[in-house]
Amino acid sequence: MSDATLADMAVYGTAAWPAHLALAARMAQTPATVTLAALKAHGPQPQVAAMSSHLDPETAATILDSPFGYPMPFVLAADKAARSGTGAYLADVADEAKWFAS
Repeated sequence: MSDATLADMAVYGTAAWPAHLALAARMAQTPATVTLAALKAHGPQPQVAAMSSHLDPETAATILDSPFGYPMPFVLAADKAARSGTGAYLADVADEAKWFAS
């Protein structure tokens, strides 16, 4: 199935977990912008296995720009990738967006 077809299945919510897992597996093997967008369609709620592949800086930056749209394992993997490169750290993103401002 194509990434677009798997993304369309997000309308079924939790019942679309097989599509979400397929997209997560694709991202773990070969990260791509199209697959990342399809994964985001499923939102942050589905639980996936931890990311085991290294994300490139561009993909990490895309995830860190809107971390609430992705599952936590992807946000943590993006943060780790940013720490090893020159991209933004999750802490910097949180400060800039004033996530914890009182």
